[in-house]
Amino acid sequence: MREMRPDDDKLEAVATNLRNALVAALKVIAWPHSPEVGEWRDDSYMSRLAAARVAEEIAHPRRLSGIHVHVLYASARRRLDQVHRNARALDPQSPEGRPPQPLPDTCTATLRQLLDTTDLALLIAMP
Repeated sequence: MREMRPDDDKLEAVATNLRNALVAALKVIAWPHSPEVGEWRDDSYMSRLAAARVAEEIAHPRRLSGIHVHVLYASARRRLDQVHRNARALDPQSPEGRPPQPLPDTCTATLRQLLDTTDLALLIAMP
């Protein structure tokens, strides 16, 4: 059994909140004409804000280096694929049931940028 280190639960909370923020931001990019865009932007912002707040509470900020943006982004892409498959099966005419717009293959943002930005969708979409 792995020994819990101080701040492990906070690191997990930062990663979970950032992954949720990325999923919501990817929805904005994937389905920009959905009536849900405003809600997704709010969800992304609030999840990002929660991640930033918890990150500030971490006693050893260097531990944040254990959170890898490429891993979070890949996980968010998989979650978005799942959302699309579920929506396509339940309601193919819903915005999420339609084919998504192309998404960036990778996220070039740094962890600090993800924690500091107010609009993840805009940050992700930047080349």
